[in-house]
Amino acid sequence: MRFKRLWDRKWRIPLLLLLAGGAAGIALYIQDWKRSSMPEGYVLERPDAGASSREEEMRISSPYGIRQFLVEVEPRKLTREEIRKRLPELAKELEGQILGENSSLEQVQSPLHLVEELPESPAEIRWSVEEDGPVCQDGTLNQQNLPKEGQLTELTARLQWEEETLIWPVYVRVYPPVRTREELFWEELLEAVEQESFISLYEPHQKLPLEAGGVSVNWSRRQDFRGVSLILLSAAGAFLQIFSAGREEEKKEQRRRSQMEMDYPELVSKLKLYMEAGLTCRAAWMKIAGDYQEKRKTGGRESRYAYEEMVKAGYEMQSGVGELQAYERFARRCRVPCYKKLTGLLAQNLRKGNRGLGELLENEMWQAFENRKALARKQGEEAGTKLLMPMMGMLAVVMVIVIAPALMSMQM
Repeated sequence: MRFKRLWDRKWRIPLLLLLAGGAAGIALYIQDWKRSSMPEGYVLERPDAGASSREEEMRISSPYGIRQFLVEVEPRKLTREEIRKRLPELAKELEGQILGENSSLEQVQSPLHLVEELPESPAEIRWSVEEDGPVCQDGTLNQQNLPKEGQLTELTARLQWEEETLIWPVYVRVYPPVRTREELFWEELLEAVEQESFISLYEPHQKLPLEAGGVSVNWSRRQDFRGVSLILLSAAGAFLQIFSAGREEEKKEQRRRSQMEMDYPELVSKLKLYMEAGLTCRAAWMKIAGDYQEKRKTGGRESRYAYEEMVKAGYEMQSGVGELQAYERFARRCRVPCYKKLTGLLAQNLRKGNRGLGELLENEMWQAFENRKALARKQGEEAGTKLLMPMMGMLAVVMVIVIAPALMSMQM
């Protein structure tokens, strides 16, 4: 019965937490997996006209490995009134758009992204570059024979918006980079994505390229693993709940054991007193249990484990259980060695009579008082140890209060 109660308290909540978290995590993982799948042809649904553009995190599988790729899905063509309000801001946005993989325009080592359109704007952008300069018309770099300190060149952007035009010069410094075949692949893939986006600008969907630089690619949305994270968190929560429940049971059992050991000398002393007054062992037992119950009813005493077990044993004897069997059950419920020793003395009294029992109870009483003193000293030492850290904190505060004014006066 006790094992069943412990199982209910210790395992029921962790198991429910683990099952609920696991089910929710699996459902969330399936939802994210479905969201990451794409229809045939690798298409992304374009936002409605007038809506803001959105970014899709894609996962690319290619002979060069798996890599995350950010695709910007443009909306359909906006109205002229909406575009007219954005024209003064477009020139400021271009500088950040053309950087590509470069950190700044003063340190250009990879192709520039000479955009022909900007997010939320269908304005046409045309670029002109210096003849024989290091930047080509499509934004790629001609980095042959460039000096180590780089070469400064001018780019000119012409923004056309209905009848309005804005000319914007940009100065970049191009350096000779170290380029690999993989870098060229990603550059060509970016160009292919831009080209497909421009071609399908007036279509409801934006098609993604199936190859770049002669290498086929597979597209898929980036999959979240929130479900897996939830499952792991649920398992961790269940483990912590089990550990916490176990620790709480241990602390409760330790408090129970300590209280029963503290009450043992008093209980033995009462038994000895009543039996010397002429009461039988059973009568003395019932007297002690009855006095405890009366004080509990009047609020004169708090609940004590040892006396509660004595009350249970008294009820058992009243219901017909043998006196010896009631004492043995009492010792098993207490689970403390000193009470087992006491029930052994009482059992010996039932078998052989009261001869010598008073002396045995007196010796047991004095030994119990000595043990109680030792237990009280141990508890005092433990309390002092627990107070050590707060005392050290208070000492540190006092030292700061004392030393800080002296240090401040020395600096002045």
